Amino acid sequence: MNTNYEKIKQQIKRYSFEKLKNNKQPLEYLEELEDKNSTMIENAVKPELISAAIIYSYLRRNNLNGKGGITTKDLASYFSVGTQGITSKVFDVDCIINRIAIFPEDEEYEFVDIDRFEISEEYYEFLEDPVADDYIKSEKILKKMIKQDPYFFDPYTVLHEYYLNENKIQKAFNLMVKGYQNAIELIEKDGKFPDTLRWGFMENRHIIRVIFNFATLLWLADKKDDALEILQKLLKSNPDDNVGARFSILAILEGLESQEHLEEKFDSGDGYVDWETQEKWFIENYSKYKEFMDWENESNA
Repeated sequence: MNTNYEKIKQQIKRYSFEKLKNNKQPLEYLEELEDKNSTMIENAVKPELISAAIIYSYLRRNNLNGKGGITTKDLASYFSVGTQGITSKVFDVDCIINRIAIFPEDEEYEFVDIDRFEISEEYYEFLEDPVADDYIKSEKILKKMIKQDPYFFDPYTVLHEYYLNENKIQKAFNLMVKGYQNAIELIEKDGKFPDTLRWGFMENRHIIRVIFNFATLLWLADKKDDALEILQKLLKSNPDDNVGARFSILAILEGLESQEHLEEKFDSGDGYVDWETQEKWFIENYSKYKEFMDWENESNA
């Protein structure tokens, strides 16, 4: 048996146990590499470099690398190899077991965020706590959450709402600019907004919310073209439109001044939106602006 293979297998098993909740996929990648190009493993001067490259290939394929995830620097430190060595070797590995990462096809790019369980649990506990009614204490808590994980976006959204309620418009805008920029940095690949960003994945909802709320803030600031562009991307990437981007797009085109005015227009009288009336309004009017909406209501298709 190839001794390098056994070394790499043990290294990957140990790392997966310690860092990846005992995930078996990196070992499956090793098996695939052994089947397709065993000489790469046999001739490896540094088995640790192959181990790190296989793990990084797994991380990148599952959007677990980079900011908010595990970096090449982290792997280099763990396996006592150079970051440049990992970058070079992962190219060789991907050419064999993950060619789409090197030679991308014109396939749909779908983004699904990592599970941010710990920070999201902390956030929802905060919402249930009476302290959430105290603006000063809440601001400190939400800022701390943002510092803990700048790529978990619900604290941005809630804190900007506090600022708006306090008439601190510039602070709300500055905060949401940062949140939006971080969201785009997280989800875009080579400058491309995801073809698919599904609300159905719980992991994506905080991202969709911050992007939607930033768009409505631009709308409030009379930057309607910018707001439209963002809302159109949300609608196209999630045609089920769980956040109601299509209604906001139509409202902008119909001359409404803000998201608040849209909600007031369809207020059911108890502080909630009358969705049935709003949907009827949309169906009656959206055909005038089809060039602005890559969406078709199934009942009218």
